[in-house]
Amino acid sequence: MVKQLHSEQARAAWIDLVPQQRYGTPADVASAAIFLLDPRKSGYMTGQTICVDGGFTAARMKSSG
Repeated sequence: MVKQLHSEQARAAWIDLVPQQRYGTPADVASAAIFLLDPRKSGYMTGQTICVDGGFTAARMKSSG
């Protein structure tokens, strides 16, 4: 949805900030949800934040440290 709201200039600036160099898709979010719903894959996880953001959060944390 954000991609539709961004101007062409804003899209280019956003893509430059995201390590994966693209906007996320509904399939990206769905993959994370499916992972969490499968107890064989995520059953031992507790109290985690999963950022489905193409590396944006990790890159910002690294650059501010």
